[in-house]
Amino acid sequence: MPSAAASPSAGTPEWAAKFIGNTAQHREASKVVGRYAQLHIVQTGGRQGDTALCDAEWAKLTPAQKLLVDPEGFDEGCRVPA
Repeated sequence: MPSAAASPSAGTPEWAAKFIGNTAQHREASKVVGRYAQLHIVQTGGRQGDTALCDAEWAKLTPAQKLLVDPEGFDEGCRVPA
């Protein structure tokens, strides 16, 4: 059985990549990544759905991570208040 460290955590770009073969699921998984980014924004005192803060969260992803996430799904999850 693989260790927890070897398995990507829900909400990470690597986790979202598991769904790349299915466009709808990949977008939904990317939305979850965006929701986690939104949660981080709120936890650090930012305003939920703030476009500039969501852009900053996206910018924190490495180029390789950005390839694993659907940008529109990420935006939908981060920019739209829950």
